[in-house]
Amino acid sequence: MTSAGEETPAAADAVHAAASPPPPPGRSALADQVMKWSIAAAILCAGLGVGYYFAFFLPQKEAQARADAQAAAAAQAKAQQDAQTKRTAAYNNCVTTAQQSYHSDWNSNCSLKADEQENNYRACLGQTFSSPEQCRSNYPELDRIDCSLPMVIANSLNDQLDKAKARCLDQAKSGLIG
Repeated sequence: MTSAGEETPAAADAVHAAASPPPPPGRSALADQVMKWSIAAAILCAGLGVGYYFAFFLPQKEAQARADAQAAAAAQAKAQQDAQTKRTAAYNNCVTTAQQSYHSDWNSNCSLKADEQENNYRACLGQTFSSPEQCRSNYPELDRIDCSLPMVIANSLNDQLDKAKARCLDQAKSGLIG
């Protein structure tokens, strides 16, 4: 030190040398600096990798997972809708078949009734004191389609139709049709 309180350059070097540790034996100061920078670069790269993962990759992966889940839900809803449509169509087809059978049975009974009436008319014509007008008034011509039937027959056919419709509904509910 000098008398004015200033350090000499040699004393400053000694203080500076005491503040930083000397490089380990066998390594130079340049190798030590390269090692420090390499560690800093590795930490920076690791930080960037973690940042990229959380900032870009993970949100994109979650968005893709959400989109996949929504697509699966939409596909499932479509499949359920298609199945419901198919069941409804099968039920309607079953009811239509029951109604066609009902109308066919009804008209068959009408034809039988008309045939019976026609046979009675012809039998009337075969009697000696009967005129065609008198026979026709006693045995009028009946409709062969959509006629009125006796209550016993009509109720029986209506009951059959109701049972067929109930069977269609039961089958639709249990999944047997569709």
